[in-house]
Amino acid sequence: MNNPAKLVQQADEALKVSMFKWAPDHLEAAALFEKAGAAYRAAGDGANACTCYERAAKSHASQGGLGWHRQAQALENGAKAFPARAADLYQASAKLYLDNAEVEGAVDTLGRAAAAVEASDANAALAMYVRAADLVQVGDGYTRGMARSIEVLRSALARLVKARKLPEAIAVGRKLMSANELLKQGNAVHKMHLAICILLLARGDVAAAQQELSAASADMEFIRSDEYEVADELLRAWTALDSEKVRAQTHSKVVINIEREVAMLARELDPLKGRTAPAPAAAPLATSAKPARAAVQESAPPHKQAEPTRPPQPAEPGHSAMDDDDDLPDLR
Repeated sequence: MNNPAKLVQQADEALKVSMFKWAPDHLEAAALFEKAGAAYRAAGDGANACTCYERAAKSHASQGGLGWHRQAQALENGAKAFPARAADLYQASAKLYLDNAEVEGAVDTLGRAAAAVEASDANAALAMYVRAADLVQVGDGYTRGMARSIEVLRSALARLVKARKLPEAIAVGRKLMSANELLKQGNAVHKMHLAICILLLARGDVAAAQQELSAASADMEFIRSDEYEVADELLRAWTALDSEKVRAQTHSKVVINIEREVAMLARELDPLKGRTAPAPAAAPLATSAKPARAAVQESAPPHKQAEPTRPPQPAEPGHSAMDDDDDLPDLR
């Protein structure tokens, strides 16, 4: 096996200039640095391997032309050799692709970067997946690299749902659906319609879920699919606040077969979750109240009944009120 230290020494010599060598030999130096990096990596020395690959990348960059592509590959080799630097090196590689209008390469690189760092830094991996998803271009019949882009979008969707970043997940889901439509993957499109309805319900946006299903109904193939039937039954059960029927749909085989993280989220759906419980009915009056009230009535003194009023009697004929003067005192 080549001695990595000697290879580095040879590379340094190739970069020197002298009276008879006016320019460094970056082509030879890059090759020697890469050999040294491979040797260090095989020996388990990731840090030195990474340093060699970075020096190789600089020499590739100095060559101009397509040197940037070999530079990007050298940076990725360094990331693989030394995971502690993986995030930085992968992103530097992705930037090279973007700077040279190679969007598909940038998406692919960021996807590999996210997978490489996910175990050690889930937040960094999520940011890379989201960045990669943002870069995916869908439309105008452009399908180059779309299959790989779909895998990156699926990975981004899964991580966003797991992190409960549902608005971002819905946006990625719509792009994923468009990508599948472009590749004429009808079954995948149907699954994504159902997945988006579930995500909207998880956000509590029933109206948006209904609009999603209504818009998707323009596709007759979707209407005839199992995914449409489940989405329709799920929304009906949801509006009826029927938790049992909602559970029956979210635990169905159709839902299990959509994106895994979305299917797991669906199992948590409950139309009654977060709703205020109805106020308890008023307690009936105590049975002792009636006897007590009766006792009070019995103890109360009876009311004195008023004597009936007799109607005035008509005056006898020939008799007037003046005839009653005998009853008045004599004032004379």
